Amino acid sequence: MLTILMACSNNASLAILADELSKLNRVTVSWAKSQQDAIKRIGAGSIDVLVVGEELLQGTALSLVKEVIKSDPFINCAVVSPLSPKEFHESTEGLGVFMQLQVNPGPGDAERMMSLLASIGVWDGNDHQKRGLVVSVASGKGGTGKTTVATNLALSLGGDVCLLDCDVEEPNAHLFLNPEIQKTDEITAWVPAIKEDLCTACKACAEICRFRALTVIAKKVLVFPELCHGCGGCLKVCPEGAISDGSRVLGEVGIGRSGGLGFIHGRLRVGEAMSPPLIRRVRSQGAVAAISIIDAPPGTSCPVITAIKGSDFVLLVTEPTPFGLHDLILAVEAVRSLGIPCGIVINRADIGDKRVQEYANKEGLPILMEIPFDRKLAEAYSCGKPFVEVMPEWSDRFRSLYKDIQKLVQC
Repeated sequence: MLTILMACSNNASLAILADELSKLNRVTVSWAKSQQDAIKRIGAGSIDVLVVGEELLQGTALSLVKEVIKSDPFINCAVVSPLSPKEFHESTEGLGVFMQLQVNPGPGDAERMMSLLASIGVWDGNDHQKRGLVVSVASGKGGTGKTTVATNLALSLGGDVCLLDCDVEEPNAHLFLNPEIQKTDEITAWVPAIKEDLCTACKACAEICRFRALTVIAKKVLVFPELCHGCGGCLKVCPEGAISDGSRVLGEVGIGRSGGLGFIHGRLRVGEAMSPPLIRRVRSQGAVAAISIIDAPPGTSCPVITAIKGSDFVLLVTEPTPFGLHDLILAVEAVRSLGIPCGIVINRADIGDKRVQEYANKEGLPILMEIPFDRKLAEAYSCGKPFVEVMPEWSDRFRSLYKDIQKLVQC
């Protein structure tokens, strides 16, 4: 379900837009008349998209957006503004506003908004209802056993389960699941293509681009595709219509099955630095499963946030070492900033010290599973075998883990 909050003191100005959005399946629209009310609603963690009108009982549209991102830096904001595209881009720089809406937005704006939200993986546009949990398996650092936990959990559950390997820079879940890939899609990103016969080298495109993906040298526009974030600002401000749609390959998404288990993974093109768009495509492909298990990238940066955002629960895998604790703390802070409940799995639990357990108790974080430092587990891993296949008793433990997650989410 996608929840949209309309923040405006004059509901009539956004009424047509709200009516069009309300007609869509799995979309709900609510209202806030003041900045204080909107901030309170968003702080509760129940809002996916904020639409800000021109009129508020207190403050301005941009002041509201600035306050909102303090409590939820990942919320998607659209703002009604009469400014020119260039002026709007400059005034909202760094605020994460994904769309400028015209005054008194109508049906076309609703269609454009949902298309943009679909392109960034916030809305899938399908008619299905969400039927099960989305559990992300993450870690503050690499090598803690994240993929081991994700693959064994997915195999243990049975039924309509899909594993999504979102570690697109170095996917390795396929090494343990040996899936049959039935479909591979090449994923591209939008970049500007310059029509040199129409271009006057006015520099409008270069001036609006904050990522320096365009520059003008000797009356010629040069495009650096690897720097482009695909916002389309240059396309909007070009007075000559000299910019058209181009593309660059980000990587590929593979879709298949491993026995009864659904499997989707992404592979980032060698040399490509921008993984979040590819991760969003992997996420969107797995939206129809009753249970989705996401194998997230390591760390706490943009790729991780993209992979876990919108999950029902995040399972943080760590190890009882100083490095493990340090990176676990960072991961917990990142997950909490998204308002997602989380729990801990301690891998190689019988080595190191007890500082991870002490931290978990202090922070009220449940330790849902401890995996011992066992030679049999290591042997299975080195052979590329999930250890639930070698030691079936672990399947019951992973099913119990999932039941504990269900209880925590319902609380």
